[in-house]
Amino acid sequence: MGVSTDAILIYGYAWAEEKDLFQAHRFGDGDDDDAEWPELLLRKRGVKNPWDDYPITAEMQRQLSYETRDSLSRCWMAENEERLDAWRQRQEAVEREFGVIVGRHCSGECPMPYVAAWKLVAHRGSPVAVAVPVGCYDAWDARLATFLAEFGIVPPQEHPGQWLVSYWS
Repeated sequence: MGVSTDAILIYGYAWAEEKDLFQAHRFGDGDDDDAEWPELLLRKRGVKNPWDDYPITAEMQRQLSYETRDSLSRCWMAENEERLDAWRQRQEAVEREFGVIVGRHCSGECPMPYVAAWKLVAHRGSPVAVAVPVGCYDAWDARLATFLAEFGIVPPQEHPGQWLVSYWS
C-alpha cells in the first residue's frame, strides 16, 4: 500500500482547520456521524433513508456467521431494490440541485473541508494542465452562497476564491 499525495485546485472556500461543516444537522445519536451532506439534506426535507430499516443489528453482526449475514443482506437488498435505487437517485438529484463539491484536504488524519464550485486534481506523478474556466464566477458564487445558506455554514473567507490545497492519505 502506497501513500497518495494529491494537489487540488478549487474555486470556492477552504478551511484551514478540522471542522464538521454539518454538525448542526446531525441527529446526535451516532447513526449519522458519517452521513454525507446529500443524506443530511434529504433527512431535513423529510425523506427517509431506506437503510434505516436494515434489519441486521450490531448484535446480529457479532452472533451470526458471515454466510448467514451475507444471505440476509442479499435478501433484504433484493426486496428493497426499488427503495434503494430511489434513495440513490434522490441523493444524486440533490447533488445536481446545488452543483457544489464538498471535499477534504490536508490528510486522512487531519481532514480540513472545502466547498467548491470547480475542482481540478493532480495525482502524484500525473501532471495535469491547468485550465481554469473563465466567466463562471458569478454563477459559481451564487451556487456556493445557496449551499452555505441551506446549511447555515459560515465561510472561512469573505469571498470565494481559487485555492491550491493538498491531500495526503
